[in-house]
Amino acid sequence: MNDDNETGRNDFTARPATAETGYSAADESYYPTKLAASDLGFHQIRRAIIERRWLILACMAIGLAVAVAVTMLMTPLFRAGVLLEINSPEVEILASDGRSSRSGRNQAVFLETQYGLLESKTLAQRVARELNLASNPKFANQEAPREVRLRQASGRLQAGLSVVPEKGSQLVRVYFTSPDPAEAAKIVNSFGENFIQTNLERGYDASSFARKFLEDQLASVKAELEASERAMNNYAQQSGVVTTRTISDSGKTVESASLEDATLSALNTALTDARIARVTAEQQYRQSQSAGPGATVIAGTAGLRQQRSELQTEYDQRLALFRADYPEMLEMKGRIDALSKAIADEAAQLVGGDLNTLRANFLSAQKAEEALEARVNSLKASVLSQRNQSIESSILSREVDTNRALYDALLQRYKEIGVTGGIGKSPVSLVDRARPPVNPFSPNTPLNLLAGLLLGTIIGLLLAVAFELIFDTVKLPDDVRQRMGMRLLGIIPETDEDTETIDSLEDAKSSVSEAYASVRTALQFIKDAGNPQTIFLTSTRPGEGKSTSSYGLARSFARIGKRTLLIDADMRRPTFYSEGVEDGGLMQLLSSDAQLADYVQPSGSANLSLLAAGKGNNNAAELLASARLETVISEARSQFDVVVIDGPPVIGLADAPLLASMADATLVIIESGGARIGTVNETINRLRSSQARIAGAVLTKFPAKLADDSYYYYYDYSYGKSSQPENADRRITLNRNGS
Repeated sequence: MNDDNETGRNDFTARPATAETGYSAADESYYPTKLAASDLGFHQIRRAIIERRWLILACMAIGLAVAVAVTMLMTPLFRAGVLLEINSPEVEILASDGRSSRSGRNQAVFLETQYGLLESKTLAQRVARELNLASNPKFANQEAPREVRLRQASGRLQAGLSVVPEKGSQLVRVYFTSPDPAEAAKIVNSFGENFIQTNLERGYDASSFARKFLEDQLASVKAELEASERAMNNYAQQSGVVTTRTISDSGKTVESASLEDATLSALNTALTDARIARVTAEQQYRQSQSAGPGATVIAGTAGLRQQRSELQTEYDQRLALFRADYPEMLEMKGRIDALSKAIADEAAQLVGGDLNTLRANFLSAQKAEEALEARVNSLKASVLSQRNQSIESSILSREVDTNRALYDALLQRYKEIGVTGGIGKSPVSLVDRARPPVNPFSPNTPLNLLAGLLLGTIIGLLLAVAFELIFDTVKLPDDVRQRMGMRLLGIIPETDEDTETIDSLEDAKSSVSEAYASVRTALQFIKDAGNPQTIFLTSTRPGEGKSTSSYGLARSFARIGKRTLLIDADMRRPTFYSEGVEDGGLMQLLSSDAQLADYVQPSGSANLSLLAAGKGNNNAAELLASARLETVISEARSQFDVVVIDGPPVIGLADAPLLASMADATLVIIESGGARIGTVNETINRLRSSQARIAGAVLTKFPAKLADDSYYYYYDYSYGKSSQPENADRRITLNRNGS
């Protein structure tokens, strides 16, 4: 039996880690993972909402009630509005050629500027003055000075005013909110009218300022123009430079050349003509001198002879086609005769001239050229000197032109402003006037109720999640697997308050009995050789169902024919006792050399025996730390198939780690919704430090309201529902006779 037990221990110890737990008894470096604040997932939120649904509903009801109360306490406000149209004015631009064009301003910037003017303090003060709101107790403290009351009234107007532009248009709606509907309409109409009036006044003021500015500029430019003209005339008189001045089509002054320039230009022209005449006369004289009279005649009539020859050739060619008396032929014959006569006349004239005449003409032309050239040379020095003096005259002339152009432009602009300055055109027009509203604008009852309900819902959800994070208890099977990193061996449903837990365990078809049967089955598969022989059950704190689970698990093993011993090892607060045995138990067995059989008592159920805790004054921790405990456990293993040890809680006591180190498997009992994550983690760490073989956890008192589709079978497919939760102070009596 001992060899088998040792083999069982080795099988359990060497059992590999599973994907479910990630733990094996041989892996001493494993520690449960604690929950981080960022681990809040959908299932936890869903669980928090389900568990604290009444808190959420209460917050929703409170939010709705507060919204109703606030709505009833709020003063009804009425909002009246006017519709304005704002058109960006066009600006006239004068071009350099005197023509004008119109250009629109930046539309977006202009509209934003107008919106700002509508909300300006100046406009609010103007409306307050017009309506005498400074004397209205609703708008100002009547005990304050006039200026203070005016500021208070304008501030109240600005606070109640709202400007809402119509998207994609030049329309804007101006609203004013007031408890009095008639007053709201009156004030907002005054805002629209005064805004239009202020735009007109600003335009008129701008024109007046422009006129005054142009008048000052005209006077200054006129004085500068007159001074520049006087300076130019004085310089002309002093220098003796005489020029003629004309006005061009563009309005600029154009100066003509001086007298010396004009004379020199004329002499240059005459000199050029004289040179041409001298060259011509010289050429004729030289040709006549070298060629003689015959040559002179031939040369003088060469052109006429050429024309006659060409005409004669054409006549001869046509004569082959036409008769001599043909009109066209007669006409050509007449032309030939005329050319012959002209040749004869020219020859007679040439023959009649002599060489002396040509020479005289040549000499006369030469003398005229020399005289003109001498006159031109004498005028060049005078013209160069006069041009140096005309530079200063040109500078003065340009200054006169500049001042005259500036003066003309200012005069033209002044005339335009003088014509249009008195005609006011506002870029703002009133489209719809305000009428006293019938229904209040505020409070908006449906919106307030919806906001209150929504706010209450949000607060309720936040509180539910906050409580879930603050009270981070183990509630769902997923918490055991994922947040604690442990194998879940079974889920024990919460029993009804009207039934007894022990009575439910006596019924093999109850949901509690079947739940412990599921735990038993899970234990049978944690090692290859079957279930562990010694099973130790402990919990983090009292009242988590540890003792009930010990009895339920032992009862389940007994039902399948296993010889089972239930040991009540919680000697500080015993739970189990048997009728007729009041004092004997584990405490006496550990403090003596007695045999196990002397203190084991029947429980009244087949195959189930009990070793009670016993009574005594000995220290429980010292008894459990002695070598006697191992002897008692070995003796129990040799006499029973399964030994179930109901131990004390772990936190604050040394008993549980000592007992866990002796057991083949340790089960941690966790109350659903009662055990904190951190506390359970500490429990696991203490058990691991004592080399305990933690087989897994059992989740007890699992409420039906937390069950989803994964755990619904506990409540829908079981044979029945059982009893109330375990009381930590309850004593379980096992009847020898089974009654």
